[in-house]
Amino acid sequence: MDLPKVFPDITPTPQDDGENPICAIQYSDSFKEIMGYFRTILKIGELSERALQLTSLVVEENAANYTGWWYRRKCLSALSSDLGTELIFTSEIGGSNPKNYQIWYHRRALLFSLLGSASDAKYELKYIDTVLVDDCKNYHAWSHRQHIVRTFGLWEGEREWVEGVVERDGRNNSGWSYRWFVVFGKGDKVSLKSEVDYTLKQCSLDIHNESPFKYLTGLLKLSLKDPSKFTSPTPSVFEEVIEKCEGWGSVHAKCCVIDFTRDKDVKVRICGELMEEDKVRRKYWEGRRAKI
Repeated sequence: MDLPKVFPDITPTPQDDGENPICAIQYSDSFKEIMGYFRTILKIGELSERALQLTSLVVEENAANYTGWWYRRKCLSALSSDLGTELIFTSEIGGSNPKNYQIWYHRRALLFSLLGSASDAKYELKYIDTVLVDDCKNYHAWSHRQHIVRTFGLWEGEREWVEGVVERDGRNNSGWSYRWFVVFGKGDKVSLKSEVDYTLKQCSLDIHNESPFKYLTGLLKLSLKDPSKFTSPTPSVFEEVIEKCEGWGSVHAKCCVIDFTRDKDVKVRICGELMEEDKVRRKYWEGRRAKI
């Protein structure tokens, strides 16, 4: 974009670093020119097609420029722009900035403040899938997915979807966290037996994988703390967990036994074993044993 031709009536506002800046940042000439025009546009509050085009240059130069994204949204709203096209633009910018807070917030603002329909939200779930293929632990993508599912009530199929994620990588703690969100987020009563059976199966695939054991521990502790969330939790579930975990014998499995067995002698014995096997946390297990 030839800025002087597009903005013949605008005088760029240079950055004011003061008279004697201690450490002035050496911006490129292109960046200086774009931001000079943008500062003036901000001052006069122009919401036009050319101002929208200018914000494209601003966020392309620096995708973390939250003022650029904010002003872009003001332009989009004032011009009644095609927001579907805007999502595509944001996807293109986001491709090289997958962990940029401002881009994810911009997407959320488009979906919830400007678009606001379930069909657009379903499109967004597909977009998130593509992001997670490249980085299955992208915090922003997982958080964004939770917000969309909760806001638009798109719970159907999410449990099956996240099971696929866990099957591909059982150590994906983000996937396990999302499963918890899906299972308990809607507010329906949960079958403790069913969830424990699924988790034990995943534990058996790799007894040294901490993720399913942490999920299992969370399930059982929640069932004791708030049984109203479950459809008839029974003692037999705990007995099955203790039996299997004693048989597996990994550090994570033994930790589960200590947490849920009522046999103090067993607790003391396993703490002693872990003091030898898990030497990095020897003092921790010694402290656990002392409190039994």
